[in-house]
Amino acid sequence: MKTFTAIALSGALVACAASAAPTAQTPKPVSFMADAKVEVDPEGKLVKVEASADLPESVRHYIEQQVAKWTFKRNVREGDTGNATSWINLGACAVPAPSGGYSMGLAFYGNGPRIAGGGRMRVTPELSAAVGRYQIEGLATVDFLVAADGTAKFSSMEGGNRMKKAVEPAIRKWIQGMRFDPEEIDGRAVATHVSVPLEFRQEAPTQETYTAQLLESPQCRQAAAAGHAADTGLRAAALDSVIAIEPAI
Repeated sequence: MKTFTAIALSGALVACAASAAPTAQTPKPVSFMADAKVEVDPEGKLVKVEASADLPESVRHYIEQQVAKWTFKRNVREGDTGNATSWINLGACAVPAPSGGYSMGLAFYGNGPRIAGGGRMRVTPELSAAVGRYQIEGLATVDFLVAADGTAKFSSMEGGNRMKKAVEPAIRKWIQGMRFDPEEIDGRAVATHVSVPLEFRQEAPTQETYTAQLLESPQCRQAAAAGHAADTGLRAAALDSVIAIEPAI
């Protein structure tokens, strides 16, 4: 099966304990990705943090408590004043604790614009087909601009000449078809440059390999110690976000 996946980026870790009632079956790790919207003032002071609305209240509370401990910096853009708003991309994992209940781990995967309405960045069948058709393997980086209206415009692609010739047309179309919730300054949407690292493969990993990779994710390693996102999606990194974030370890 042809596959197309993201290159893993490092994440910062935090952890806490979460209670859960025991069950007759052996508890298993629970993993998920989440977004959190943050607003900071011109001095970098956190004004507001809102975790994904579709999460359980206790999980939202945990995420918001942890993010509130982080350090923020307002990246000033010439001519722009006021508070800045961005979205944080998070991975979370809860693993059974020896004493009962669960321990939770949280990983920071960057911030910037988010896919409109939340969710992960997904590869189109057309792009996957191009990778398979030309038997493309290797690493690439795609840069694009998220405009203030949420549309995306392809900027550049770094990779081998054969790779670029084979898949760049499909990547351009893929990028142009995306819609984002842009970052904001003083309540006004602003443009942000974004970069996505990619890895092209011709064979899907075995289930054993996939499981091992999940257990090595930052959030599940942390949760097991005190975290595994089953589906992280592509991890886009904002190149000039309106906010810089330093997670508390």
